[in-house]
Amino acid sequence: MNLKSFTNNVSKYVTQIISFKNGEKKTIKNIITSEISQSEFTKLPVKDGRIFAINTKEVNWFETIKE
Repeated sequence: MNLKSFTNNVSKYVTQIISFKNGEKKTIKNIITSEISQSEFTKLPVKDGRIFAINTKEVNWFETIKE
């Protein structure tokens, strides 16, 4: 699942709701789409300087919302 290429087409900043295989959901706001990096973990940097690392293999689906 390529989160980077999808979100770059939406907006400069987005909110993502991510649903994991274990049933948990996580909402991440203010993601800087141009700085997303992907490898084993997708790194989602946000405006306040934090970086969320998501194990892409554990993601069922995600929703992207333009900010």
